[in-house]
Amino acid sequence: MKLYLASALALLAGCGGGDGSSSSSANSEDSVTRYSSDYAASDLQAFFNLSATSSSEAEVTGYVLGNDDLYVTLADGDELVITVNNISQPLILSKDEVVEGSGSYGGEYYAATTSASATEYKVSFVRGGVEISQLTANELPLPFDPIVSLTNEVVDVSFSPEAGYTYSYSGEKLSCSNGVETNVRMVVPDINNGEHLLNSGSYNKTLNEIFGQTQAQLTQGFDSCIFEIDIIASKDSLPPQTNGQLTLDVAQKRKIKIEL
Repeated sequence: MKLYLASALALLAGCGGGDGSSSSSANSEDSVTRYSSDYAASDLQAFFNLSATSSSEAEVTGYVLGNDDLYVTLADGDELVITVNNISQPLILSKDEVVEGSGSYGGEYYAATTSASATEYKVSFVRGGVEISQLTANELPLPFDPIVSLTNEVVDVSFSPEAGYTYSYSGEKLSCSNGVETNVRMVVPDINNGEHLLNSGSYNKTLNEIFGQTQAQLTQGFDSCIFEIDIIASKDSLPPQTNGQLTLDVAQKRKIKIEL
């Protein structure tokens, strides 16, 4: 399990002092945005994740890699598209999250919201209005309804697991703010040791167990603190599809939010 901390000031009072110079010691290679239009279509790979987030709504996210294994920003008529029951919509660049490890030069998620009750989902890479490659899914894993509570500083999430399914979570997040500062703590489970698995249908941890501090310590100096965790269900008989250029993974996902 790994704990990550980040803090940002929402308000800065002036920029005084200094010698007037700016620092640019970061690797210039990492600051270069790479555009899909600079690559042949056959040199691009797109990765899609389609997750039903409720009984009625699903989200699809995607990102693009070049044949050099670098993250790529879509440009000049290149699109990732989701077609649901013959109705198409492009995935839009999401400012909410970026692909882990992508640095500052691309790797953004593209995202769209659609129906969770459709009979067919097609994802595709489109260049200049022409579909280059596509994959289709006709089934999503069964939905599940978690019961959530926070009692005596214990976060408890329980649900009824289905046979032939794998349940997991990607990490815990605590976001605290006071109008001046936003503090974010993220804990990532050790996948190699199976820490992320929730096949018993239960997640039960104290805040101190997760973040190493009590609720009073975590919330001190902040007006608002939100705990978040995503529970993901995948059907063992629905592994990720790939055609060599596109990859599509389907899941059920429940986004848990608790205000401390």
